[in-house]
Amino acid sequence: SFFYIKKPFEMLLSKRERGRILSHFNADGFVFMPNFFSIAEIKSIIRNLERVIEEVLPNIPENEVFYENQRDASMLKQISSLNLYDHYFYNLLINPGLIELSELLLNDKVVVKYFAFFNKPYLVGKATPPHQDAYYFRISPPVALTIWIQLESYDEENGSVTYIWGSPLRGMGPHGRLGTAGF
Repeated sequence: SFFYIKKPFEMLLSKRERGRILSHFNADGFVFMPNFFSIAEIKSIIRNLERVIEEVLPNIPENEVFYENQRDASMLKQISSLNLYDHYFYNLLINPGLIELSELLLNDKVVVKYFAFFNKPYLVGKATPPHQDAYYFRISPPVALTIWIQLESYDEENGSVTYIWGSPLRGMGPHGRLGTAGF
């Protein structure tokens, strides 16, 4: 499902774009939208992440922050619920363009939960096992949508996110404790 949207993310989608996006999502269980955010918007997200790590991270509760190696900032793996600790990420989470896209894909009003930051520290970041996010959200019914915003170039060698075509359409698969932080 590779297609491009060439307008800023806060603008409403046309009926044709909505139909195309929904068709791909219903067939594959995900959509790939590489131009949803402009380069300037991605740079803003990166600058604000750097600011959060420098200024806000020390005040975030320990149970919301995960490291590959304990408390070594260069080994930062995850910040959960970032929207609760920083207004920039709260505003990004409730962005009208993301809400519109989410409601289109779920065919319902959405309840926005949280914005999380995930990182793979160079040479030490561990692989994340195949999983379905809805299992870990512990919600019923297990209807959820995750939006991944790519901030760096990724490929199979350096830790790309991979979506398995059609897997969200097959129902919940088996999950269990796997020994990787968060799983």
